[in-house]
Amino acid sequence: MDLTDLMNSLNQYSPQTNQIMEAMAGALRPTGLILIGIFFLIELVERTSELKLEGGTMTPRLFGEIAFYYLIAFLLVWQFDIVLDATIELGNALQKIADKVVPAKEVDTAINLDGVKGYWMKTAMNAIGGFTHYISGIVIKVTMMLRYYQIYIAGVLGPVIVAFFVNRSLRSIAINFLKLIGAYALQGLVVLVIVRLYPYIVTDSILQLNDMGAWDSFKHAFSSIARGIIFIMLVVGSGRYSKSIMGVS
Repeated sequence: MDLTDLMNSLNQYSPQTNQIMEAMAGALRPTGLILIGIFFLIELVERTSELKLEGGTMTPRLFGEIAFYYLIAFLLVWQFDIVLDATIELGNALQKIADKVVPAKEVDTAINLDGVKGYWMKTAMNAIGGFTHYISGIVIKVTMMLRYYQIYIAGVLGPVIVAFFVNRSLRSIAINFLKLIGAYALQGLVVLVIVRLYPYIVTDSILQLNDMGAWDSFKHAFSSIARGIIFIMLVVGSGRYSKSIMGVS
């Protein structure tokens, strides 16, 4: 199974979409910077009021510490595209490292009709198996597409959402957003692990029952169909699993 697209950078996967994302993010970047400036002024007012109540004043050192904190946030918003690309590239690097140590083995979701008798029964089972095989191939393509699509959306919203990090009441939103990006990067590795381990773990011998009674002649066909269904479930669930690891829903 070709996983080349899974390890592409944002620009490699869709150069035009990446350009649009960068243009939209650039348009929203001033909003994020303005938010940081507003939050900075609010914190200065709050800190000054707290110090006055305690009989103190704003010292240059304290002002410098607060300003430095906001300067870091300013740079993160200004260069969020670099942060996003670096996160995805880290995920891609981990995928390439893991992919090198496990020999690629084709995921077999083709139906086995051994033992199935009767033209109509073979036709029906073959149709079900063929549909499952087709869907399993489509699912992994769609999963890759949705993953990149969500990353592109995050790239557009990032300059605004990351600005929330400097505000105590909104910080959790920014943290969850960054975790979500980490989950998208991790999902690529999860899908790779699923595809590489699946042929070795899920086999006909594991899925077959010793005695299926009147349905015994269908055991090979049923196990083949079950393999395809399990593969689809694993790939579809890769996003949810990655998010659970990163602690986001």
